[in-house]
Amino acid sequence: MFYPIAEGTPVVPAVNVQDATDHEPMKAPKVQSAAAEALQALDMQFPEGLCKRVMRSAEAHPMRMMILDNSGSMQSNDGQRFVAHNGAMCSVRCSRWAELCDDVLRVAEISAAVGARTDMMLLNPHPGFSGTCSISTDSWDGIKKSGRSIGVPELRNILHRTQPSGSTPLTEAVMKVVSIIQPCAAKLRAAGQTVSVLLCTDGLPNNKHSFLQAMQALQQLPVWCVVRLCTNDDSVVSYWNELDAALEAPLEVLDDVRGEAAEIRQLNPWLTYAPSLHMCRLFGMSEKVFDALDEMRLMPSQISDFLQALLGIEYLPEPELDKQAFLSEIRSALNAQPHALDPSSGRLRPWVDMAKLERALDPKRCDQPGCLIM
Repeated sequence: MFYPIAEGTPVVPAVNVQDATDHEPMKAPKVQSAAAEALQALDMQFPEGLCKRVMRSAEAHPMRMMILDNSGSMQSNDGQRFVAHNGAMCSVRCSRWAELCDDVLRVAEISAAVGARTDMMLLNPHPGFSGTCSISTDSWDGIKKSGRSIGVPELRNILHRTQPSGSTPLTEAVMKVVSIIQPCAAKLRAAGQTVSVLLCTDGLPNNKHSFLQAMQALQQLPVWCVVRLCTNDDSVVSYWNELDAALEAPLEVLDDVRGEAAEIRQLNPWLTYAPSLHMCRLFGMSEKVFDALDEMRLMPSQISDFLQALLGIEYLPEPELDKQAFLSEIRSALNAQPHALDPSSGRLRPWVDMAKLERALDPKRCDQPGCLIM
């Protein structure tokens, strides 16, 4: 599904930690088979394994917080979005804000499908949106909502009314998130849970020094941090990559789906990096094998782990010991899954190119640069 752009204003939620025992998970969304059916009904080509991973993520991250950059630079018209045309998905030019809104709405759809709480706030206040809003009304209540619970259609209308303007006060936004999470940090840790924090921006913070301090404070809390960059500006990309290196905890920096697909194609060309997989990473998939896709050429054992997770396979033969049996199991699993949308062509393709996968399993390839052990 593809939607028009949207609009709104930032909110500072009041903090109210609900009672929970120190040694059991705080109330998380119930994720059952109905949730998997709801995901598959979204028309995003979710394979079975990815559905399970999304539901597992909803339990591990009972809350997601999305900071949406609606500064003036988000009006720049160097964004791209997919639009259906003549049986294919075509990439068309748009504003950065329009591109981001498509992603925000898809994450909201996933949240609603699995009953997972996602709170959203704008970086700059905007008339008509007086606070945060929450997707999913019957999910995690470890932090009381300060904004209304809304559905995806209302969120789409809010975003559509938003006209980006103003600066980039990222420090203030991150510190608001810190103040929200801090009171329940101990209980989250005791439950083995984290809050997924997604920062969507196209620029640099107003004050780099104070922002570094804010990010350090955030990462002392039980959080999983993802940055969705809405620009290809080399100086901005370099800043965020350097910030990742300066922080003690990892910071997952993601491009748009086309940019990520191009990076992954260089290292792991056997995979069709579809929008559904990209949206799940934005939703909060902190498993290392997903993060490694655009960082290294996966070893055969890592490929096996990834495909088990993606396709929902309970057991696979060891690819380095019985490659043909491994490939046979993957072929069978692919036949039972929907095809994936290839961002480069706009066409539906199998999730895995079997010929390229067979070449990727050649042990000699692990002597080449880029093949690392996790």
